[in-house]
Amino acid sequence: SGSGVGGGTINSAIMDDGYGSPRRAPASQHGITSIVPNASGTHLVFSDARRQVFFYNAVNDQVLPVLPPAGTNFAFQQDKGRNSNEGDPSIARQRVVPTILWDTDDPNVFVVFAERTHGESLSFGSKHQAVSDPNNSGFVAVYVYVPTSTSGSEVKLAGMHALRSLPGKPLLLSKGFLIFLTGSVNLERVLLDTHRHIMAKYSLQQVEGGKKGGGMTISTSASANKHDRLVRHEFDQHLALCHAEEAKEIALLSMDRGM
Repeated sequence: SGSGVGGGTINSAIMDDGYGSPRRAPASQHGITSIVPNASGTHLVFSDARRQVFFYNAVNDQVLPVLPPAGTNFAFQQDKGRNSNEGDPSIARQRVVPTILWDTDDPNVFVVFAERTHGESLSFGSKHQAVSDPNNSGFVAVYVYVPTSTSGSEVKLAGMHALRSLPGKPLLLSKGFLIFLTGSVNLERVLLDTHRHIMAKYSLQQVEGGKKGGGMTISTSASANKHDRLVRHEFDQHLALCHAEEAKEIALLSMDRGM
């Protein structure tokens, strides 16, 4: 667990020994305005009074910056849930925080809601994704924490999902599905573009013409070529999210099929 104080310090306790070992780590030069931990509490994302966003590893006290994609700023909103009796009430009333969600099934993946920078043209994407439509005013930036890489630990932008409008209040992120509360009791799921090919599971579909199985049957060469492209997109999305085992399985399946 952790809590932010005015000096930009994160207080945490490791509960493995049953008693809790208190720790105090300086995380920002400015006051911390929000803290969002992952399900295990080992990693968290926090924001400060300068509207900056950071990743914090509670295991080794590492702090990494989380930068908004080019052409966007993180969308900060008034924090209505903050208790105005804590500290200076005037500061509490003015506190603004970003919308951050961790994926409940992928402990290193989180999203931050962003908005277009006024007057700038946004064009972000890869060969499989583009969000340059000027009608898109809101975006979901998808990040992954990479604990080990050639340049050390880093927080990497995995991709973006464009939003024409918000279906409701964002509640949960699970396996790439954003869950929104619409109205008082209704829920709506939105699959992020960064997970679209992964959830389609093209690599598990049948590709041999005339053979019936649990997946889809493809009988023409053109369809088979399209299927191969989709499998490669699925592979690329796993790599972008650092799903090494899943990417390896797809590669082995592709080798067996001669793709």
